[in-house]
Amino acid sequence: NVRPRLPELAQQFEAALREAIRVIAKLHDVEIHLHGGVSRPPKPLTPEATALFGLVRECGEALGQPIRWQTSGGVCDGNNIAACGVPVVDTMGVRGGAIHSDQEFLIVPSLAERAALSALVLHRLSGGN
Repeated sequence: NVRPRLPELAQQFEAALREAIRVIAKLHDVEIHLHGGVSRPPKPLTPEATALFGLVRECGEALGQPIRWQTSGGVCDGNNIAACGVPVVDTMGVRGGAIHSDQEFLIVPSLAERAALSALVLHRLSGGN
């Protein structure tokens, strides 16, 4: 499971992996088949994405919702969208914790908070104040 930050790093990883496979196969007289690969392109923080993050932060402040960003190292459909040159903010979900575990939870009032945040961001993107 590899999640490179840059396309060049994905290419370097794949080349290094293929070389390791070649060496191991020869050394141990085995046949190794590689399946799959890096399936999601990196999602770099572009100037356009930075501007969108800024808009989300401003809208959050207007609603009394402090917005803080942190990278998760994860991947999502947003990686594919960003690869097309579209700025993506894919971390506007509800507040909660223990993500991706059997203890995952959400804070119910944050459903309305995030809906309001999304609505204000869309309103401002459409040219509204």
